[in-house]
Amino acid sequence: MKTFTILSVLIVASAAASCSRGPVADVMLTFKDGSDTTLTVGMKHFASGVDKGRDCYRLQFEDGDLDNVAKIEIIPSFGKAEEGDEGYFLNGEGLLTKFLHREEKCSYRTEYNDLGLAGYKHAQDCWVAILKSLDLECREVVSFEDGKYTFALQYNIGDCGLYEPLTVDFYRLEGEDANYSGMARKFRKYLISAGLMPAPLKERASVNEAIAYAVEAPEIRVRQAWKPAPSPIPHQTLETEPPMHTALTFEQVGDIVDEFQRQGIDKAEFCLVGWKLRGHDGRDPDIFPVEEALGGETALRSLISKSQAKGYQIVGHTNHTDIYSISKEWNDGAPVCKNPDGSLQKKWRFSGGLMYNLCYAPSYEFYLRDEPKVADLGFRGLEFVDVMALVTPHECYDPSHPLNRRQAAEYANKMLSGLRDMFGGSQSEGCHYFAAKSVDFAMYSSMKMAFPDKKEIIDSHVPVWHIVFHGYILSNPAAETVNYNIKSPKYKLKFIEAGGRPLYYFYSKFMNNGNNWMGEEDLSYKDREDLEHSVRVIKEGYDEYRPLAYLQYETLDCHEEVSENVCRSIFSDGTQIVCNYSDEPALYEGKIVNANDYLVINPKKN
Repeated sequence: MKTFTILSVLIVASAAASCSRGPVADVMLTFKDGSDTTLTVGMKHFASGVDKGRDCYRLQFEDGDLDNVAKIEIIPSFGKAEEGDEGYFLNGEGLLTKFLHREEKCSYRTEYNDLGLAGYKHAQDCWVAILKSLDLECREVVSFEDGKYTFALQYNIGDCGLYEPLTVDFYRLEGEDANYSGMARKFRKYLISAGLMPAPLKERASVNEAIAYAVEAPEIRVRQAWKPAPSPIPHQTLETEPPMHTALTFEQVGDIVDEFQRQGIDKAEFCLVGWKLRGHDGRDPDIFPVEEALGGETALRSLISKSQAKGYQIVGHTNHTDIYSISKEWNDGAPVCKNPDGSLQKKWRFSGGLMYNLCYAPSYEFYLRDEPKVADLGFRGLEFVDVMALVTPHECYDPSHPLNRRQAAEYANKMLSGLRDMFGGSQSEGCHYFAAKSVDFAMYSSMKMAFPDKKEIIDSHVPVWHIVFHGYILSNPAAETVNYNIKSPKYKLKFIEAGGRPLYYFYSKFMNNGNNWMGEEDLSYKDREDLEHSVRVIKEGYDEYRPLAYLQYETLDCHEEVSENVCRSIFSDGTQIVCNYSDEPALYEGKIVNANDYLVINPKKN
């Protein structure tokens, strides 16, 4: 009966769509018995607040509407195009697809959504979809076949059901807003109105010393110790655990601190990676005791005191998202997220062996027990919790601790925001929009910057995340911009145009399979000469960053290509940064922008 109920509802909507002046959408339903149907559904106009009188339309399904449905796909009328059309589609990962000729059928489906939006641009017609609820279940699929493009919002709900309404709002953007910058500004406006955005950085920094310091300081991650990654042993025991490689003891990290002071870097925030039991990802989520091979707790406390006495912030790296079977918390997999059939949610092999998703309900209990002890060591600054803001929160079907993705997101925000009271601030790997209100620094706000080189249907990555969050969340723009000034010039330009905060990494390259996602260019401390060189690289970046640090308090309001291979970022105070990605000098408003270089135009100084 429910199948016929939903069909009846949609048939009525489909009939209404035929005489509606508003946009329509193809809604493709796949039922749990394997059957499917496609209907054309009219969107419902709505108006509220500042959007009153504008083109705002909604598709919404509530509890009971989609019983017996396993998957729903939504393709609005403007989510279709043909090769040769002017315009593009934009997904929530900041990946842009133009309507070019392509030789073969291809598609791309988001794994995670950095932003809960989808953008559709056709010549002068421009729309943005904002995923208002059930958004954590949405994956965006752009496809090309036989000269035609489609952009679908896909929800697999056969197991989770509608634990909240499925709501998508569509807004027509016009004039100067009819582009990806306007899409991002609209999403920023939505997050602020919905209470999902933190207060502006300028406001938070005025009352929080740790944040104010971080604005002016580069982030320095120091990987001290690790076991082979990926591990040759999937399920380690205390007897079979592989040996740990020690790169830097606490005393040697102290040498780095001394060299920072000697070279005149007066502000920096150090983040220790692998300081805890058996190094980086050694026995997550286990933290204590502090790793003895590095010097133990006494040496760590001494390092923290020394760093702070020299004027530096120092924090630690922990993980509350993953668990290994060697952990003392394993308990036959009790705290692991379960699939609907009761099986454990597996991930991949890393330092601790085969990694599993740790359910955020028991994880929160571990967090409440352990993070105050981490704070008691003396760490102060933007404390780092790995992975949590980078991945969509995992659902759990264990009857002892069931969670849907929304409930898991609430736990994630509790853990991230709780770091502020204990340490001064928070940071995580990435920062997807669901965690925005709880994160002060995103280690890398995108993992997709180099993605267009790998996917035939993706043409470029554009900094929509940064337009949404710059001025609210500090960020290093991407994995590729770690150690940016010893890499290809294009990554330095990507870092500058997005208004990044510098992130440097000692021993970023450590994977034994060669899959070093932060690049092959690395910093290290093998001897005195090597240490001096590594710190000199950081000093160069710090000196370049200092005159630009004021932009952290401004929003990034516009990004665009002003001529071939020349891009412009415009900040809320009027500052323009023009980046020339070509091998020849470029002329911009009567000024020369050197090849593979940038120009800053500050209206208050120029």
